[in-house]
Amino acid sequence: MASAIELHRSGRWGRGEIEAAGRREYESETGHAISGRHFWRLFDKVIARHGGQGDFDNLALYLPGRLVRKVRPDEFDRLAEDLPSLASTIRSVIDVNAPTTEETLLVWTHAMEEYERLIDAGLSTHKATRRVVELLHASGLPLALSRSALRRTLARKLDRWIDGGRVPSAIEDLRSTNSGRHRPLPLSGDDIKRLTARALTGSLSKAWRDALSKGELSPAAMETYIADPASKSYVPQSVRELIGPDVEMLQDIHHGPRQARLKGAYITRDWSDVSPGDWYQADDTTLPLIYWEEDEQGRLHLMRGQFLPMIDCRTNRVLTFALHSERNYTAKVIRGLILSTHDTYGLPRVGFHFENGIWRSSKLVRGCADADDVPPEETELGLREWVRFMHSKPGNARAKVVERIIGLLQDRMEDQPGYCGRNEQTEKFERVQSLVRQVQAGKVRPAGSFLHRSEWIDRLAQICEAYNDERQDGKLKGLSPREAWDSLFDTSRPLMRLTPETRYLLANHRRPLKVTKNGVCIQIGRERRWFYNEITGRLIGRMVQAYFDPEDLSSIFIKLSPDDKTAAVVPAAPAIPAMSASPEQLAAAMARVDAHNQPARTRYKAIEPHFPDNGPSPFRRVVSDPETIEAGQEIAQEQAEIRNQQRSDTSTRRQLARYQRRLGVTTNQEAIPDSQLLNGYRWIEEAKRNVQHTPSEP
Repeated sequence: MASAIELHRSGRWGRGEIEAAGRREYESETGHAISGRHFWRLFDKVIARHGGQGDFDNLALYLPGRLVRKVRPDEFDRLAEDLPSLASTIRSVIDVNAPTTEETLLVWTHAMEEYERLIDAGLSTHKATRRVVELLHASGLPLALSRSALRRTLARKLDRWIDGGRVPSAIEDLRSTNSGRHRPLPLSGDDIKRLTARALTGSLSKAWRDALSKGELSPAAMETYIADPASKSYVPQSVRELIGPDVEMLQDIHHGPRQARLKGAYITRDWSDVSPGDWYQADDTTLPLIYWEEDEQGRLHLMRGQFLPMIDCRTNRVLTFALHSERNYTAKVIRGLILSTHDTYGLPRVGFHFENGIWRSSKLVRGCADADDVPPEETELGLREWVRFMHSKPGNARAKVVERIIGLLQDRMEDQPGYCGRNEQTEKFERVQSLVRQVQAGKVRPAGSFLHRSEWIDRLAQICEAYNDERQDGKLKGLSPREAWDSLFDTSRPLMRLTPETRYLLANHRRPLKVTKNGVCIQIGRERRWFYNEITGRLIGRMVQAYFDPEDLSSIFIKLSPDDKTAAVVPAAPAIPAMSASPEQLAAAMARVDAHNQPARTRYKAIEPHFPDNGPSPFRRVVSDPETIEAGQEIAQEQAEIRNQQRSDTSTRRQLARYQRRLGVTTNQEAIPDSQLLNGYRWIEEAKRNVQHTPSEP
């Protein structure tokens, strides 16, 4: 304390300098640091003991508040020969410096009994008292501060021992139970319930203040406590100790059952019987970063998008991910994520562990809910034809391993351009929001302030790879996710990954559908597509197995049953402009419709002769089957041709619309093919460009 006291006596230094000097000196002398709070406790005690006397060299100022007497074994053994029972009791005390209440009461009880035995043996009261006091004093037990105090305590307890019938309870120390701190609280059961309920809806300080000010407590409590304490937040410590645990216990239940489940007890899972590749898990989140991209019309969009990572449950390794540039993702995105995972790592041995919502209800992902009770050829199985699906209980986020992985990935995004925080309502990144407004107003180009979608995807891949290479504790025991995958992978059970020739079986979703008079309708969400040609015209009214790729609805292929080896490719019916369709477009669309209706007309002519007598037709119904298409290759070839033609038509229409806006012309397109119109617009634009670059004559 020397340095701190010297600074204090000079009167020129503040509390900060005094504390720094004192703590530094204390650590130098004792070898361990001391907290600021404990330093001021010691320092204030020294100043209070000093009392302004100016003698800080007196070592008594620095002694502990409660001194412990030194035990004298030789003297204690000498005195113990006359008082063996009391000496044996003292030796049974575990900690002589801090005996328990029960040990202290037992020592005093044997002291009373030894005193009476000495009196019965003929000793005077003075000698008997001296022998008992000397033994107690030599024992080192903190029964009194001095020998004289110990003698007075013995005399006081001796009177109570005799008057109380010589029972231990007569000499029991009742100071702790008789103090105000240990008095029973004057709160009734209704008072406790009322305060607990009020504290759950606000705070205990406000609940206590309102209950006293409105007189809502019992009369005994109102008489004991004052309604206007010095501090408005004051609550008696005994009341806090009584009500506080109940408030803490009931707080989550008061918020709701989901909060209670998440914050309550949970099950610890053992991953020793799970191998890498057994179970995959995925989830969605809105990432804390704004990026930009342009749509087909060239309009700029700033967004946060939806991030869907797929991880391995055993190793926590991020396998693949999807970034969807919309506020809400669809089942097509989920299925695309599953297919992407299959292409890189293969399908899981057992299945996928997803949450609820669209992950569970989408037929595109897992098929119909009652598919297990219906024959496979009559229902939509989705990806359950290949793997199992397990879903977490609603509201149980703790069961999703991927939740913590998403949080670790977000920690790595805080230094990226466009970071806007995980909760924009509470985290105010004002500069980022200002840039957003300037970009939307066209004052600032987004390329210098935000990442493009393609750049953000590359950064996400780098972030995921960096996470996969970082060591993790817990169930990985110091291994990185990548090392855990490589070292724990069960090579005797390889994962299934379809070959390029057979991948169409996984990529194409199977759905049993009825061929209507307008063909086959595929509906995904709110999007509906119709498919028909001469083949569907022969199958009107029949159930077929329709296979389609949710990412590419340019065509589908159909079978009469899942086991049918014959598949027929059916292109999508194009949607022509409502009022400005060209004759060529109308002619092509009508040709498709006629091809679909032709089998019905042919069939009608075949049965027309039999109408007069209503007799059975002598002819057998003929269905001309298409040639057997080799699995995968021929289907992919026909679909590619249709897709290329549709892309070419769409590109031509977009170029025509772009030239019309740029040149400011409007033409009658009914008699002019699109290709001729496009060439004409190009000539006009080239002519204008040549005129602009030709120097004018003087």
